Amino acid sequence: MKIVWAQYLEGRTVPILFGSQVQILEVFSTYLFHCAKTRISMDGLSVSKIRVYKSFIQKRTYGLLAFVQFLETHNLDWKDVDDDWLIQFRDVEQLAISKASSSRSELSSKRSTNVKLREVYQFYLWAQEEQFLIDNHMGWPEAKIK
Repeated sequence: MKIVWAQYLEGRTVPILFGSQVQILEVFSTYLFHCAKTRISMDGLSVSKIRVYKSFIQKRTYGLLAFVQFLETHNLDWKDVDDDWLIQFRDVEQLAISKASSSRSELSSKRSTNVKLREVYQFYLWAQEEQFLIDNHMGWPEAKIK
């Protein structure tokens, strides 16, 4: 896995994700570009907002990167993920975070894992609702997750 940070606008970079076979992970990179554009449209291009933007885009990128690595490890396409795979991702991430030397407590490892899960959910909502890449992947037909 590799991230290339491409210059975008006035001190802002956007991530381009590459898989282990050096292929561009287009759908994930497109999502992160969407996040970047949305954030810039909210904040504008003020120099004072560069650090806020950087924190925002890095959080999304590294949260999603953990999931992309999980997919590659299990030879899964993102369209084939269901709740069982998300539970397995959660458990793997929580265990890895709790074993890290920087982990402070079980509660902090759960919080860090939940941050990553929220990024994954946001990606799937974007894929379903904004880009129509998949139909009815999250939620129930009568009660969509928003």
